[in-house]
Amino acid sequence: MLKRALLLSTLATMLLALTAPGAASAATPISLTGAYLAFPDAHEAAGAVTVRLKENLPAQNIGLFATPHRLTVGDTVTPNWGGIGPAHVGRTGAHCYGGEPALEKPADAPKVGARWSVALVRNDRVLAVKRVSVHRWHGPQYNQAATDALGC
Repeated sequence: MLKRALLLSTLATMLLALTAPGAASAATPISLTGAYLAFPDAHEAAGAVTVRLKENLPAQNIGLFATPHRLTVGDTVTPNWGGIGPAHVGRTGAHCYGGEPALEKPADAPKVGARWSVALVRNDRVLAVKRVSVHRWHGPQYNQAATDALGC
């Protein structure tokens, strides 16, 4: 009887581990093939990011994050300000998503050409990252510039 209880307890623990948040993300890595980051002017920290993936975004609860620091997959980040999206943009089969990235803190926008990391994050953990140059946009031209640059 004790062996059966131990076996059932072990099986229950294994099932919980398989259904825990983050278990699916380890099994399905996200392949980020391109990213485009822009800010409207030098004094506004609310940026916009568009990313292109090899496949559809696999799950909900994934956010966009941008930072001047170098990031790698698995890093923990602290998004403290902003963040909307991602939502599908561009052609149907292009696997492109856009939104406002969360930032570590509000600040003036970076200079055009500065190198930043753009990441997809879940539960403050980096799932995919791309190092990009910062762009500037004026009005509604951002979406067109980003989708053109990424082939969306």
